[in-house]
Amino acid sequence: MPVPERDQIVRYADYSDSRYDAVDGGFPDPPGLAAEADAAPTMTPAMTSLTTTLPLALLDETLAELSAGRERVEDVIGAEPVSVGWPSSAADGPWLEIPSPDKRFRDSTGDVRTLQSALPDGGLTDTLDRLELVRLLGIGLQALHTAEMVTGGVSLAAYAFTLEPRPALCLLRPDLLRRIGGEQLVADAGTWGRRFDEDRYEFAVVTHQLLISGRPDARIQIMDEVRVAGLRRGQCQRLEGLWSRASREPGTRPQVTEWMEVLLP
Repeated sequence: MPVPERDQIVRYADYSDSRYDAVDGGFPDPPGLAAEADAAPTMTPAMTSLTTTLPLALLDETLAELSAGRERVEDVIGAEPVSVGWPSSAADGPWLEIPSPDKRFRDSTGDVRTLQSALPDGGLTDTLDRLELVRLLGIGLQALHTAEMVTGGVSLAAYAFTLEPRPALCLLRPDLLRRIGGEQLVADAGTWGRRFDEDRYEFAVVTHQLLISGRPDARIQIMDEVRVAGLRRGQCQRLEGLWSRASREPGTRPQVTEWMEVLLP
């Protein structure tokens, strides 16, 4: 009986011992491929331009001060996923350029995903994720303070976040960073003359919003025993004490390092 065509054995030539002469420079690419590669755009971060009122010489000096502190900030942050898009001067005038948050920090519509979306009403129901975001916020702020820099405000709207592939934070207004005693890059009356104490108080408010109240407009108010998923009872008691101190008069508020002693695993 003849074997059906689909079941017939097909024997292929054995090329396992074949050898080919080397081609100098390798095999050539198809025509036009190299030209296409040369013409392909280089991927660079999108930049946002801002006006500065500083004279050019003073602008360069102020940016140099921030740049001098940048290495210190990055040393403290280390491998932690906290992004600070450092401002730079534009080549064509009195402009500042800051990197725009990349797509990791944007939702499906392209809008920046701020920490307000990390509240339960914003869609993030996992307290452990919020605890990790608070920890990253503290690491970033501690790094800036170590380099003698203050922010333009610590708030839910001041930071973007992502949870993929792991929780990460991005400072949205690095142009408002200022060295203590230094000039301000952009005119913003609400941030002029800020000191560490304002950052410390606002950090306490944001941690309370993320871990306790769940409301973007809430102030610090300790009503009952503090309980935070992922933290032991002793850690929660220490947090309660820190929030209590943060609510008192300026100059007595806890430093970020004190919070990190409780929050770090």
